[in-house]
Amino acid sequence: MGFPAQPSKTNFTSGAVSPLLKGREDVSKYFSGVEILENGVPLIQGGLTRRSGTVFTAETKDSGKVRLIEFIFNEEQSYVLEIGDSYIRFFTQNGQVTQAATTITNTVQSNPVTVTAAGHGFAGGERVVITGVTGMTELNNVEYEVTNVAGNDFDLLGIDGTVMTTYISGGEVAEIFEIAAPWTGTEIFEMQYAQSGDVMYLVHPSHEPRKLVRTSALNWTLSIPAFTSILFTGANDRPSCVSFIDQRLALASTNNEPRSVWLSVAGSIEDFTLGTAAADAIKQTIAGVRIDRIRWLSPTSKTLGMGTVGSEYSLGSNDRNDAITPTNFRANPHTFYGSANIQPVQMEVSTLYIQRGGRRLFDFTYSYERDGFASSELTILNDQILFNEATDLAYQQEPNNNVLVTTDTGHIGVLTYRRDQEVVGWGKHILGGTSVIAESVTVIPDVNEDQIWTSVKRKINGQTKRYIEYFKQRFIETSTVRKEDAVMMDSSLTLDTGAITVTGATNANPIVITAVGHNLSNGTFITPRFLEGMTEVNDRSYKIANVTANTLELTDEDDNPIDGTNYGVYTEGGNIRYETTSISGLNHLIGETVEVMVDGRAHTQKTVDSGGRFTLDFRGSIVHIGLPTTMKVKFLPLVLGNPQGSAQGKQVILERIKLRLYQTLGGKLSIEDGEKSSVIFNKDFTTMDQSPPLKTGITSFTYPFNGVIDEEASITYENSTPFPATILAILPEYKVNP
Repeated sequence: MGFPAQPSKTNFTSGAVSPLLKGREDVSKYFSGVEILENGVPLIQGGLTRRSGTVFTAETKDSGKVRLIEFIFNEEQSYVLEIGDSYIRFFTQNGQVTQAATTITNTVQSNPVTVTAAGHGFAGGERVVITGVTGMTELNNVEYEVTNVAGNDFDLLGIDGTVMTTYISGGEVAEIFEIAAPWTGTEIFEMQYAQSGDVMYLVHPSHEPRKLVRTSALNWTLSIPAFTSILFTGANDRPSCVSFIDQRLALASTNNEPRSVWLSVAGSIEDFTLGTAAADAIKQTIAGVRIDRIRWLSPTSKTLGMGTVGSEYSLGSNDRNDAITPTNFRANPHTFYGSANIQPVQMEVSTLYIQRGGRRLFDFTYSYERDGFASSELTILNDQILFNEATDLAYQQEPNNNVLVTTDTGHIGVLTYRRDQEVVGWGKHILGGTSVIAESVTVIPDVNEDQIWTSVKRKINGQTKRYIEYFKQRFIETSTVRKEDAVMMDSSLTLDTGAITVTGATNANPIVITAVGHNLSNGTFITPRFLEGMTEVNDRSYKIANVTANTLELTDEDDNPIDGTNYGVYTEGGNIRYETTSISGLNHLIGETVEVMVDGRAHTQKTVDSGGRFTLDFRGSIVHIGLPTTMKVKFLPLVLGNPQGSAQGKQVILERIKLRLYQTLGGKLSIEDGEKSSVIFNKDFTTMDQSPPLKTGITSFTYPFNGVIDEEASITYENSTPFPATILAILPEYKVNP
């Protein structure tokens, strides 16, 4: 008779661990890991949560490869810069920066399409984007080049409107704001940058340094700085690294002097006049056995961190508490791992950098025990997460201390890292779609949570496209954030018909809703939400009748009045939204099969037609549409971690599996036993009129098959529904035969 075992796993902070560690029951961190974690993130508290989806913002210029970098003045004024072949575009507040929009009054089904917009002011060759057109919806959310300008009319270059639907009304057109830049598409990932206030310096060894200055959202200038004493103008005298320290601008690593660093005059960052006075500029050439090129500069713990091809240094005064001066400045070597040509990121007091092979991530930070800096490898538990070389690096502080790394294979490696809590856990984001490659990533602050932006290469309707997308905030259900607000699909857009404020609701037959200026008509279907007091009407669909300018009556689909005489008394608040079945404006997903969630209910997947449209099977007012994603967690083999001692090599009889979940709905639970995969539980709620609420608590599943399992058997949880999921613990129950 075997002895019972309940090896609960309640801590997953090691994330996905290397298969080379499989069976290492002597390594404590191994037991807080899983075999596979896709589209999930280890939480600092110990659980695993499904990542939110991405939102489509714009196509890159000509669908060319771009790099995204952050420009952060403060939390309220932060931008993402799209840097492409010889240009820069700008994004802020979840959208692309454009000039003031002009109202469209007509579009013609001609070849090319002719647009009428009085006073548009466009010139041939300018790039514009069109939104909000009804009828000829094929035009929405797409970039066009202006041609054949004639008064209030202009044509859309190369756009055949003869196959489009007829224009009805509305719409706006706006010029995309853009400035010229010197870097080619092959140089943009070799460029480095540093920002102070509204000024950013950008450097590349093939170009003179550039100074980017923001005056307003629509006023940016890119110029060559007027450096004093030293100009960096020679073809081989242009720096490739830049940073700030002690009110000085730091530049380093020209082709002629790859191991030299220049620090400006203190307080005068464009003056590089050398001297011996305390505030004078400084030049230092790093000595060493190897003549390794400097790869990066980064301020860290009262010094300037520096990475070369072969080693890591700190640059500073002889005493770290003293100011840097020309006579009190030295370079101290600390570690010898070497760096790739990828700009590092700063995390609290640490600098995180990619090792020169491109496949390992290190933390360079001050160690009081060593009285110097040390480099710690952060990929040691998962040597395969960057198995293909890293291409870009970013850090998201809020809400979960995540480091993001794009790779040649296209996925985004995601590291949850809290040094003080000894949390180092990797996951992998695999974006939804076909032939998808995340090419760049950056982070800017947002309300409550830092916002991740990524440039994504996709195969759409047989064509290669590149889009700018941002990740939605991590979903947490509250009294005002509900299941219908969750977005778990990629390159998504949301149709929200718009909240109309409710100021009254009568306890009558029928119920009369007061919503001043609602502009709805008889026969329209609506959904009330958040009414206080008369909560019985919330989240239900009603047909409206006897409409006035400010009131409407509630009926059912068969026009029977809704009797509210026994409902609770309305007190305050709430809104109504009208319902629709028509979805359009999905021109970036033409030909794709998309995931759909309607008012918190899963809908069958739909294919977007050539006009960027499809029709829902049932009405809705908040509809999320995007490319499907799947969260996958494959846990370690069940036999590992048995409290009675190792169960490896022994017979195991599985009885049941319990999961402790938090705000979770849907998913599939299966067990892989040798070559057999058995589904224990599978629920997607796709065809239900109303899906259940999110689950928080323990869910138990009895193993329905022959209980004897292989010693390598492991449990896998997958969730391909459009709902959130968080796993706090897995609690298998089995017996082990000695």
